[in-house]
Amino acid sequence: MYDIKKYRVVIGIADGGYFFAFLFYVLYNK
Repeated sequence: MYDIKKYRVVIGIADGGYFFAFLFYVLYNK
């Protein structure tokens, strides 16, 4: 369970890399 969750989190970060970068950019310029 924990291993699968960890793996899914890593995949999510890899998939949403651009999204997180954009979100951080917006928050940084607030």
